[in-house]
Amino acid sequence: MASKEHSVSNFLIAGSNMVPIVLSGFILIHVMKMLNVSEVYIIILFLFIYIFSGDLLYMLFDYTPSTLLNENLTSFMNQSAHFDYRLWVTGIVISVISLLIGTKRFAKQNIN
Repeated sequence: MASKEHSVSNFLIAGSNMVPIVLSGFILIHVMKMLNVSEVYIIILFLFIYIFSGDLLYMLFDYTPSTLLNENLTSFMNQSAHFDYRLWVTGIVISVISLLIGTKRFAKQNIN
């Protein structure tokens, strides 16, 4: 049985690994709402990127949010959580792309 300190440490590491992916999801949804994208399309895109992407994008399999979150959960459950830079890189890339698209498209809209 793992000690309490080790369990808390694993939980904090696994939780911090999820922060960039979750934050990128919020940013993506916010940008799409600001661009007046239909909620149905937002849900479809969100499901594709964050849930089905690991199964559909074999070339980028190791960097898809669904795969990374599953691996993070597995390592947490096995008491072997470790800092994983791939989660941070993926979250930052999704966030930056979302913000760039949002900025470019939002700048073209008239504000009345």
